[in-house]
Amino acid sequence: MPAPAKDKTWQYSLNNGPYFGAATLQTNQAMLFAIKGVLLAFGTLPWTVRGSSNSVAAAMDASDRWVASTNLVWAAGAHSWIVLRQTGVAAKFEVCFDLNTSSSEAMTVAVSPSAGFGVANGGTDGTTSARPTATDEVVVNTTSDGWNSGSSNNLHWMHAMQSTDGQCTRIVTLTGSLPQTLMIFDRAKNASANWTGTTAIFGVGASNTVSSVLTSATWLDGKTKLFFRHSTTNGNMYLATPGYVAAAFHRSAGGLVPHDVTKEWPFNPMTLGSDSTSLRGLWGTVYDLYWGSTTLNSLSSYEASSIPHTWQQFGEMIFPWDATTTAKVG
Repeated sequence: MPAPAKDKTWQYSLNNGPYFGAATLQTNQAMLFAIKGVLLAFGTLPWTVRGSSNSVAAAMDASDRWVASTNLVWAAGAHSWIVLRQTGVAAKFEVCFDLNTSSSEAMTVAVSPSAGFGVANGGTDGTTSARPTATDEVVVNTTSDGWNSGSSNNLHWMHAMQSTDGQCTRIVTLTGSLPQTLMIFDRAKNASANWTGTTAIFGVGASNTVSSVLTSATWLDGKTKLFFRHSTTNGNMYLATPGYVAAAFHRSAGGLVPHDVTKEWPFNPMTLGSDSTSLRGLWGTVYDLYWGSTTLNSLSSYEASSIPHTWQQFGEMIFPWDATTTAKVG
């Protein structure tokens, strides 16, 4: 199909890096510190800090204690955390990154879809040894999951984009051509009635493995990495598309080659579907994110080479792009 028109106007922060420290800890400190910085630096509706810990001091006082990468301390005891807010998704939509383990490849990530973290919002404020909580929180990543590839130290690049209305934020990190981390904090397109439409996606590299996380196997065949909340119930979603599992069009015979007549590669739309108990059904679609053919390599660009690229494929997903930048990889 022709490259689609974008739903949103996007702000881009591309080719951040490279991140490659003396050891894995230094690489992960630098990369997560940079992710925080990018979110706070978007020109229109940037994320804001609601509270933080650097393992020495902690409070929900809107202070950013992550002033250097060395302030990111991973530990089971006194450790670092930060709470960020994006009002474009919801008035009190917040994300907490909690470095509550000794391994810098892992962390807990919790999202508050609408209530917000801290005592002021009915939760707790946290300490140097415990993150703040929210009454509606959804834990989207635990210390049992990695957030980046394994214990080996690899060079990384990071790409980020946010819509100007603040409703959609996407972050991808790569080592080589392999996407290692995916963060998506979005409102849904065409959201079902009586649902605010906030979703949180947190895709991670497998522990001790360097492999792409942007695959149909993770997001289309499985549902353990896409989270949402309706009323007081938390659920999981699939990134569905025409067909399903092995029969999804982008991974079946019709989608493994360009269109026979137009010679265009497919852009397969993403639908948010759930089979969680009491939440079964289709809940909406996704703004400006598509499944791409599994035939194409990660880093494929779209449109003819003689014109700017406005879409970029990482793994099996196609993201909006700025039409001028060539993506760098680890």
